[in-house]
Amino acid sequence: MFPLGIAPTFPLCSLASSTWRLLGDSGCDAEVKKETTRHTWVQIGTGRPTPYSFCGNIFSYWIGTTTEKATGPNYLGILAIGWCYILSAELVAKQGGSAVMRYTDSRADILGEGPYNPSEEVHFIDVGEVDERTARWWSAILAKREGWQAIVKGKYIAPWSVSRTCETPFIIKRRRNSLLRDSLPLVQTPLSSDDAFDALLEFASLHNLGSQFPIALTTAMSFTMHTYFGTDVKLPLPRAHGGQTPTTTLGASPMWTELKKELPYYMTLSCTPDVMISTLCGSFWQPDIPCNMVSQWLHPVLEEVLCDVAEGKGQELLALIGAIRRPSVGALWIGAAMSGIGPEILKWVRRGRPPLDSNAFPWTGAPQHFMDDAGSGPYTWGDPEYISRPDVWRLLPLTPTDADDDLGYEYQPTTPWEPCGACSTTNCALRVMSHSNCARHAYRYDHFNWELENGETVQDFGFSERYPSLLTELSIIPDSKVISHSFERKELDPDREASEEASLEIFRWFVIGGEGIPPEKIFRDDLLQQSWDQLDDHVGYGEADPPDSEEPVLKNKDRLEAWLDTIG
Repeated sequence: MFPLGIAPTFPLCSLASSTWRLLGDSGCDAEVKKETTRHTWVQIGTGRPTPYSFCGNIFSYWIGTTTEKATGPNYLGILAIGWCYILSAELVAKQGGSAVMRYTDSRADILGEGPYNPSEEVHFIDVGEVDERTARWWSAILAKREGWQAIVKGKYIAPWSVSRTCETPFIIKRRRNSLLRDSLPLVQTPLSSDDAFDALLEFASLHNLGSQFPIALTTAMSFTMHTYFGTDVKLPLPRAHGGQTPTTTLGASPMWTELKKELPYYMTLSCTPDVMISTLCGSFWQPDIPCNMVSQWLHPVLEEVLCDVAEGKGQELLALIGAIRRPSVGALWIGAAMSGIGPEILKWVRRGRPPLDSNAFPWTGAPQHFMDDAGSGPYTWGDPEYISRPDVWRLLPLTPTDADDDLGYEYQPTTPWEPCGACSTTNCALRVMSHSNCARHAYRYDHFNWELENGETVQDFGFSERYPSLLTELSIIPDSKVISHSFERKELDPDREASEEASLEIFRWFVIGGEGIPPEKIFRDDLLQQSWDQLDDHVGYGEADPPDSEEPVLKNKDRLEAWLDTIG
């Protein structure tokens, strides 16, 4: 147990790690470790349910995919809560032992089985012909506050546990099946994950909900990010005529049934909110944009296109931009945005130092860091006496097998933006120059390791053997043509905070890692000097340009602009 997120919460976590193997080491004379391990935590329990309401206005009218043209209901919110139950029940089943699912006394009314005031504005939800157990499950899903609980261990509940805070009244409509009669004890037994999946699938098929079914899964997955940020989930109110649906009734798609088989992998992704946040923030990262140009790169989309992201339509546009830029996580972008997470993601993007997790790219196929790519061509570019700084940074984590130093480059920089310029080979560390004539190589993700309580380690190679490509691939995304916007041109903020933060962080990683401050002029810039002054005395300076160098010191705006305009 340790603090997680901004809130913070103290979740129940499981120790895990990822194994990375050296790729492209043929012809390399340097003795480098062939394998490295990076430890992490996977959240399996939380102390409180995530608050949610049906007060959201994001995708309150579901625009559907490009193949969905008919008008039908929007039940994204209901489906998302159903998925939360399925994920929770699956975790409880895998946890075993004292883990248990149970219903509470809070439940939604079923038409004909309780008091009903016709004058009250209620929302009728038709669940079709279901047995008593399934009807009881629906009354828990649509209940106020907590209709069900998923106890994982002691006081900890499943990460997808929810509590409805709004007073929206729901009444369940169902057709009785006289052949399906259950005893009272059986009715009160919560549905298993498989049975709940079947019930939700029947509901989606009944209303021909099409793409809403898988999108709602990604919405449920995003609930752990709200716990991380300490925010409430706001779902669109269920509407009988609020979305685009398939033009023909197709029934259950084979893709839908595959979701159940792959559920453990989606659960793992959801249980590591750092990975999901890193993935979404990474949609704004672009290769070859140096740290001193981040503000200029982000300005058009953040300040001109998404300036009103607090509005519902603005967040829908954000989701579509994310889906277009990173098609492999397009569904996650749309589902997460529907829950209202968009503004929190943009706060981190604006800083220039969004949360990063090295597992994010191999898990999702969405690149988000210049070190996700080993680069191409020779390490010495143009002039053999120079090597690009991004390549220097990429080579530092390659640990020699006989290394007796205490350099700390095991983990990636905490900003995705690459350093600007190039380094003289005479100022590069031996561990860098020993690879100057090598073919490109780097550590690449191989598999995940689950550390069990009994000391056993289980290797998990995922459900895809194909390593993700850095090239963008097209996929089916919602029809963006139905949304039109006009944008106001704005001047670039002279402060350029994102560029400043990214630049400070990327160079700070190099120095704090153990190489000290090289004699290159760029490291003596006043913008960086303020950071060096805060380091411990043991951080060494290069032989040239000592700290008391008489270089002119620029102040305030002039100083900042001089740094941000630096190329080499």
